[in-house]
Amino acid sequence: MNNFGKEIKRVYDAIGPVLVYDDGNKRHLSFGDDDEQGCILKHQPTQIQYTYVRAMLLSLLFNAAPNRALLLGLGSGALANLLYHQLPKAHIDVVELRKVVVDLAYSHFQLARHPRLSVGIGDAAAKLAQPVDQPYDLIMSDIYHATGMDAHQSQAAYLERCYRLLAPQGWLVVNFWQEHKQVELLAQLHALFAQVWVNNIDGGNWIVMATNSPELPSDVQLKDNLNDWNKRLGFSLTQVAISLCLHR
Repeated sequence: MNNFGKEIKRVYDAIGPVLVYDDGNKRHLSFGDDDEQGCILKHQPTQIQYTYVRAMLLSLLFNAAPNRALLLGLGSGALANLLYHQLPKAHIDVVELRKVVVDLAYSHFQLARHPRLSVGIGDAAAKLAQPVDQPYDLIMSDIYHATGMDAHQSQAAYLERCYRLLAPQGWLVVNFWQEHKQVELLAQLHALFAQVWVNNIDGGNWIVMATNSPELPSDVQLKDNLNDWNKRLGFSLTQVAISLCLHR
């Protein structure tokens, strides 16, 4: 039995149910009775609630102003909303497999409607196989179903497609579980990227950030960037930054 509050919406598609719960303060998205796929603070929807999503935001310490971002997987839309508000010059593309998830993000999770935030329906792996007019400065991948991670997300072909859509100094950020931390996966990432950063998150998530950027901020600059982003965001990334390290 979950503790997400009262069920206020339940819809179905060919994949299964999508549920919305409300506990008065927060709203939760679920793909099953004991599953959670997204959460927002209702009075402040851009205040990220999940620790692992905050860890994904650490890529902004290295690349503070991406012009084009691609999000693979929408969930409640909290991450897309934050990037839209915090990166006022960026164009953000989102790919979500299930139309009902997109509809609920707009109707129940305060997802912004604006030309800079483009949400498409489709399969993430198929989207990555399509050519783009301009490369992305940031790609964030977080595709999960009720039963776990989408199998494509850890496959060599998927990671290579992400790499090919990135600008030369772009960053790929992927949410894995710690059970996916395997030599083969890390070897695939190192074959594509000059630098691979990893972050073990309490709760079982394993965040990977990878880039071919030849220039990275110094440790002093990273600390300054962290302080700046903490002020901008209104919540702290300091705790999740402690376990971020360069994988060699």
